[in-house]
Amino acid sequence: NLEYVVTCETAVGGSVTFSPQQSSYHYKDEITYTVETENGYHFIELQGYEEVLTNLTGTIVVTEAYTLTPVFELDEYSVTLSSTFGGTIELEPSKETYHYNDVVTVKDTPDEGYVLSKLLANGEELESSSYTIAGDAEIKAVFVYGDKKPSGEGTEDAPYEIANVANLVWLSRNTQSAAGSYSVLTSDIDLTICADWMDGLGFEPIGSLEAPFQGSFDGANFTIKGLYINDPELEAAGLFGYVKNSEVKNLKISESEVTAAQNAGLLFGTGSSCSVERVAVSGKTYAESNSALLIGCADTVTIELTSAEGYAEGGENVGGMIGFAKESEINNAYTVANVSGQNNVGGFVGSANYTTVAYGYAAGSASSAGAQGGVFGKAEQSKAVSVFFDKAQAKDNGFGKPVAAEDLLKRETYGDWDFINIWVMEDGVARPVFRGNDGAWTIQSGTTLCKINLSGVLTPDAYQAVTASQEVCLYASNNDTLLVEPKLINVLPVKENGLKITYNQKKRCFKYTSNAPKVTLGVADGQVLTPCEYSKPKRKLNFTATLNQDISATISGKKICLSDDRMDLHALSGTKVKLLFNGRSYTYKGQVGNVTLQITLSPKNRKFNLKYSAPNTVNLVTEN
Repeated sequence: NLEYVVTCETAVGGSVTFSPQQSSYHYKDEITYTVETENGYHFIELQGYEEVLTNLTGTIVVTEAYTLTPVFELDEYSVTLSSTFGGTIELEPSKETYHYNDVVTVKDTPDEGYVLSKLLANGEELESSSYTIAGDAEIKAVFVYGDKKPSGEGTEDAPYEIANVANLVWLSRNTQSAAGSYSVLTSDIDLTICADWMDGLGFEPIGSLEAPFQGSFDGANFTIKGLYINDPELEAAGLFGYVKNSEVKNLKISESEVTAAQNAGLLFGTGSSCSVERVAVSGKTYAESNSALLIGCADTVTIELTSAEGYAEGGENVGGMIGFAKESEINNAYTVANVSGQNNVGGFVGSANYTTVAYGYAAGSASSAGAQGGVFGKAEQSKAVSVFFDKAQAKDNGFGKPVAAEDLLKRETYGDWDFINIWVMEDGVARPVFRGNDGAWTIQSGTTLCKINLSGVLTPDAYQAVTASQEVCLYASNNDTLLVEPKLINVLPVKENGLKITYNQKKRCFKYTSNAPKVTLGVADGQVLTPCEYSKPKRKLNFTATLNQDISATISGKKICLSDDRMDLHALSGTKVKLLFNGRSYTYKGQVGNVTLQITLSPKNRKFNLKYSAPNTVNLVTEN
């Protein structure tokens, strides 16, 4: 009965226990060993027995005395880094692998305009940029576009001036504190960058269920382009998410796309007790319920002088302008939308309760396996007054008047519509559009000065009285300022009162100064105006245009106005040269490789002739 001593040495990284644990053992006794590792280590082997032991637990048969030695090694962990659009991150120190309890610092580098919102490690938000390694890790940085409080006080007299993306993001993040405020756009805003925000979720709507937008938003005829939202969990999505007791006017939203679980619209996801006036939207929307180009769900909303173009898709309640409408009104509006869904699909409204549509047309299609119609997909206690739709593209369910597509181009189709103050159309050529929606000129106070249609022709009787020294800003709703030459404005009286009109390039305004306290500015009926700046008398401009090149005449960086009615292009008929006018520039067409154009300007006579003077030269000279 010999006794044998079996022991185990201590080692860094773990321990070994025996069962039974005794001071000595007899021949052929069996001992069960168990290996336990410390955090950050893994077991390699147990040495000192008749064979190398590699299992964490096993049996030793005693045949002699043993001194066992466990071997442990440090674990090596990898850290994977990722970030949303808007910046990058790196670790300090930067290594291929790390050990348990190593401490690293996450260094972030935001792109211009972005800020770090939060850091996540294996899905859990970090409290600081310091992270202690405890295993393999995935560290993700979430960058968001930085916000900046806009200029202004948010009052009616001093509204917030939304000038850029950062100002718009600020409004999105501060709807509660900005409740009851007034905001106005001061420039076009390109939101196409938002498509990459938040791993593709896009823009965060202005106004949530907890903090809806409440206030006034004046687009001032500027455009927000490229709005993108793709969040399948959102229940109200659009430029504005939840809106109540608010007004939105004079705004254009273009090239935009909104996808949500429900209540998707390019303007509002959900609107309650709101007014919408002179808004034009274009793009695409989708939601399982309440999807439309303008508003997903509208409760007591009034819409005036508004248009919607694009594609609205979804499950039920899909409309060209509103998905679901309750106690709402749509007056003087039109849609050019392809609308499709499973049920309740309409050219204007998917599902309507106590809602009226008056003086409008739907020129797109409405298709569904369920309820559908040219105006309403489904309607209860609702009506359509003088509303027309394309009978080949939508079903007649008793609301609105179905007409042929070509009839939508005829003035006689629209009966008593107001084509003096509200609508304008080129009979037989194009459908009606709003006067001023694509070319309205307004003075700074907002009073209409004159209006032009899509082709740039002024409407008759467009006169406006202005006081001496008052600045008159002429704007087009496509956000290009129409710079009108003083020569083209008929101002009375002129000689008697020492009339003077000066142009302020920075403000894009004209100022009338005279001894008389008031003067009337008017524009002749049918006069064509194009974007231009008044040049100095008898200046000459020479430039060479290559074949098929679009050319815009310029002097000292300023555009010279060359409109069709002041140029005689027939003089080129005997040559192989053509100049085609597209509204702002000319395209040179011909077999000659290059052509030299010379322009001479005179304030007394603005009409031009074209004379072909050499095989490769065309001169534009003032008519004597």
